[in-house]
Amino acid sequence: MSENINSVYSMVDSHQSRPLVSVIVPAYNHEAYIEEAITSVLNQTYQNIEIIVIDDKSNDATPQIIRFLAEKNPDKIKFIAHEENTHVPRAFNDGIALARGSFIAPHASDDIIPLTGIFDRVEYMLEHPDIDVLVTDFDVKGPDGQVYSGMNKYNVAPQFQRLCDFDPQRVYDQLILGNFLPGGATLIRLGRITREDLIQDPYVPSLSDYDMWMSLAKQFRWAYLDRSTWIYRWHGRNLSQPTIRNIKKALEERIYILAKNIISTCSNKHRDLIIRSTIACCEGLDQLVQSTFNDSIDNSSNYVSWRDHHRWTKSAVARLANQVMPLVRNGAGVHLLMVATSSDFNALANTIDNLAAQGSLAWRLTVFSPDPCPNSLFETLPILDWVHITAAEELPSALDQAVALSAIDWCMVCSPGIRMEPPFLSLALSAAKQHPDWLCIYFDEERINQEGHPIELRLKPDANLELLRSSAYVGQAVLVHRTLWPVLDHRLAVLPRAYAFDAALRAFEAGAEAAVGHIDELAVTLPETADGKVEDWAPIAKGLLEAHLSRCMENAEVHPGLLPGTFFIDYLLVHTPLVSIIIPTKDRFDLLQSCIESLIQKTRYSNYEVIIIDNRSTEPATLEYLTQLQNRDQRFKVITYSQDYNYSAINNYAVRKAQGDFVLLLNNDTVILQGNWLDRLVGIGLRNDVGVVGCRLVYADQRVQHAGVILGLNGIAEHIGIGLPMAEPGYLNRAQLTQNFSAVTAACMLVRKDLFLEVGGLDEKDFAILYNDIDLCLKIGERGYRIVWTPFVTLVHHGNSSLKAEHDANREKHNQHSRKAFIKKWFHRLGNDPAYNRHLSLRQREWMIDGNFDVPWHPDFEPLPRIVAQPPDEMGVGQYRVIGPIKELTQGERICSFMLPALNSDKRFLPTVPELARAKLTVLFLQNAFTEFHLEHLEHYAELLPDVFRIFGQDDIVFSVPHKSAARSHFGKDTKARVRRAVSLCHRVIATTEPIAEALRGMNDDIRIVPNYLECSRWGDLQPPRNERRKPRVGWAGAQQHGGDLEFILPVVEATANEVDWIFMGMCPPKLRYHVAEAHPAVPFDQYPAALAALDLDLAIAPLELNRFNTAKSNLRLLEYGAVGYPVIATDILPYRNAPVTRVPNNPKSWINVIRDHIHELEATRLAGEQLREWVLSNWMLAQHLDEWLGALLPD
Repeated sequence: MSENINSVYSMVDSHQSRPLVSVIVPAYNHEAYIEEAITSVLNQTYQNIEIIVIDDKSNDATPQIIRFLAEKNPDKIKFIAHEENTHVPRAFNDGIALARGSFIAPHASDDIIPLTGIFDRVEYMLEHPDIDVLVTDFDVKGPDGQVYSGMNKYNVAPQFQRLCDFDPQRVYDQLILGNFLPGGATLIRLGRITREDLIQDPYVPSLSDYDMWMSLAKQFRWAYLDRSTWIYRWHGRNLSQPTIRNIKKALEERIYILAKNIISTCSNKHRDLIIRSTIACCEGLDQLVQSTFNDSIDNSSNYVSWRDHHRWTKSAVARLANQVMPLVRNGAGVHLLMVATSSDFNALANTIDNLAAQGSLAWRLTVFSPDPCPNSLFETLPILDWVHITAAEELPSALDQAVALSAIDWCMVCSPGIRMEPPFLSLALSAAKQHPDWLCIYFDEERINQEGHPIELRLKPDANLELLRSSAYVGQAVLVHRTLWPVLDHRLAVLPRAYAFDAALRAFEAGAEAAVGHIDELAVTLPETADGKVEDWAPIAKGLLEAHLSRCMENAEVHPGLLPGTFFIDYLLVHTPLVSIIIPTKDRFDLLQSCIESLIQKTRYSNYEVIIIDNRSTEPATLEYLTQLQNRDQRFKVITYSQDYNYSAINNYAVRKAQGDFVLLLNNDTVILQGNWLDRLVGIGLRNDVGVVGCRLVYADQRVQHAGVILGLNGIAEHIGIGLPMAEPGYLNRAQLTQNFSAVTAACMLVRKDLFLEVGGLDEKDFAILYNDIDLCLKIGERGYRIVWTPFVTLVHHGNSSLKAEHDANREKHNQHSRKAFIKKWFHRLGNDPAYNRHLSLRQREWMIDGNFDVPWHPDFEPLPRIVAQPPDEMGVGQYRVIGPIKELTQGERICSFMLPALNSDKRFLPTVPELARAKLTVLFLQNAFTEFHLEHLEHYAELLPDVFRIFGQDDIVFSVPHKSAARSHFGKDTKARVRRAVSLCHRVIATTEPIAEALRGMNDDIRIVPNYLECSRWGDLQPPRNERRKPRVGWAGAQQHGGDLEFILPVVEATANEVDWIFMGMCPPKLRYHVAEAHPAVPFDQYPAALAALDLDLAIAPLELNRFNTAKSNLRLLEYGAVGYPVIATDILPYRNAPVTRVPNNPKSWINVIRDHIHELEATRLAGEQLREWVLSNWMLAQHLDEWLGALLPD
């Protein structure tokens, strides 16, 4: 190999003559891996490389890390930041467009290229100029950090296993059966292959590389290199992770790809093979759909642990019950009303048992039944009543009488078998007290099958009138205030869902959203059959809706919805006001013509004008078309906006020219599909309480592009459900239901002109390009108007086509300003979008349970302080400074807490501003938080969340790391500046020792010192085994960065090796291996105390190099040794003074003498160990100092 390397380098002996390799790196939300992924390319032995990194609008620290690396390596890295998340294909295509190289190397933002990876690929291609595509072997890095090679790697990444049978002559045949190519282990030669050949299809975002490989395999020459040039990282969050959702998406996309190949393939052999593969995919998709339930909410095996994580503890239930006790004493409670027959008695018994376990006794149950009472408890317990009815006609009066005789204000008609979580009653009473205007209250709920297994999770939005009219989303577990009781139809009590639906509609009529309360807590469980059959429910619900609309004086018709049991409310036009359709454009004749011609041909609503506002078009075809339009139809006007591109200013200018009562903002890359699209939008918009109307937008492949905007999503605000097939119901059927959102997109938005102008239109200053439509909706919503989205109007929207394509620095600067301005203006809304649910993720654009920042407390009902903390690791520092204290304070019910993944974890993240706002935490505690990863987040927190108390923890003087320490390489020259910046952004510092505090003084005015302490559960009951031994055992335990500390004891070990057995655990310098009796590897922290005791030492040593860094350290090593009863010889240095150990100056002779003294007096040495142990257990256990920690963690 060395000869080959030399020959290649002699062939390309100058840097300029080596072919340039363009490494294309699409990136999305890989803050934990992106730095290593890019650095692995920068470190290549082959240096003629350009790295093109395209961030696809990540909502974590990925773009900041890329920008930092790009600024340090401007000659190597080109950075593109997308303004919208467009998925991998478009990101890759942007990279291809900028590539200048002779070779293209695809690279993922979470993978690694070994040192000679690019060189090995280029070497092969230079030696084989006839090859167009090279595929190589690869390795896999597992979640445990272990690298797997050979056949072992396929146990971790089986999707690549068919690479073993790779045949360069039959690549297309092999790919028809499925993608098996390790995309990052490839090199593509440009020449016969053009850039156009590499453009990936955006309609297959998860299989775009497969589509590209299929295309390249048809006509170009391939080769295989049996040498690993790539490390694929498997971390459980890969795009290729085989979740149900990903499998379903991949099958759909593969069917699409195969269908394209059927059309383009001439060979009968290939066509037959493709057809068979397509049929197999269709069958697999059908089986998956049939066997999958609740697909939209990621119903994985993790659900049980997630659910347990969110169940209220007994103490939390008791705390809330104590808070509402005064209300209960004054008669507050919940009266449950239930219709039951003998077939329901078992379910009824389960409900009564469940009620008995409630955290509060503020309940009463009345059962109405045609059957005799089956249990004498109903005669003896005052909270149980059995009302015998002989005919259905008796039910309404019986209900009236039961409620009249009860002093309780809140009633709930429910089904036998309903189960309530222990805090249910207390939650209801507490929320009702906080919201005296509420007339009905509904909860989130879980549905279970006959075996008791969860099958559906209903995480509901807050009060949502349009959604209620489209489906009875509130469910049947709805508390109704007695104020509503006289107007309700009590005959509906036999169908609790209908009764609750009627109550919710009546509450909206009485007090709008303010009268309808939602408690976003999974407090109710119901059998899957509780709602009855759709065919029984739908006619009743339709009648209730028609009566409701009549009472509201809405001119509307109720029709069946797109899904069974749902409804479409068609708001009829009472008049036809003029609508001004505003279409900004610049060039792109192809898009504009499609938009305009579809509008003319399809639109049935006649009273409209179209204002096309042209922003500096130069293409002749566009200019000619605009001229023709004005001559062709008098309803069309073309006006010119000659200033720089500013979406808000362009539309505002056009609105001022508009004549209509309504304006409809419409992108030039949309296509009208329905004749009645504008009728339906105007029909909704004419309602007095509606301010903005938006519609469903889909890509050309019929996948959703816009189905409403969720505030806080991706850290700011984002479309929900992007990429969902248009016919999919979505979570809780919401993709097919008209509903209220906080915002909709201006790509197609209807708004009253006077209201648009009243709120100041689109913000031209802060939101020139981004977030202007969301800002407009929020301004209108604050005036009490509803924002409505409907799927019953659908347009094609190509997406991004109407924006400028360039990603210049000035554009990015404006976008950054807009992001910050939006968060600053609206952060009080971003944490709790009423159209969403606090249990749903703000990090995913799909409806998914929040499995990342899922704090275990309810933000509105937990009185304890709430602390979110991040340890730097899960070893010593992380355990002693963060995990241990927080855990014990939480277990002692002094605080509630949430532990973020450690800084060194692959899963690390910091919460976004909306996530923190949603959690309503008290304290954010970050240990060693001075990395670039932390600084930008801290700046956001300081600016936007000033009430969150931020604490910076520090356990070392990290800007004075000794030269001999292995850890020094981790700290750059700017470490002190970064520490100063981080400390200044926090309210308080918690330091381990006084010297550390002294080093940080002047950076922060509030510095607290809390020493390290030991957890009793780990250290309180440890003893060494005291086995038989030939020689005394002397040893040391510690981590790898202690090379300087151990250096001076080398002669000590050499001199005493014949007198004692030297034992090392963790680090053992190579020079000592010959003299050491035992060298034990480092162990995980959970095993460390027992492993330390198992060393069975007669004497432990604690040497420290004399320097500023070590002078500031704590006495932790002495505490650990002492906890297991080891006597200690230690360096005479500040942290080890005032401890019952033998201190020695750092010279070998003194250490040799003291060690010999101790081993010659082993009984006295043993007693010294016992004395040290007593000192540790009496003074240095964490449980003794929890008040100290609590005082340091909480604001004064």
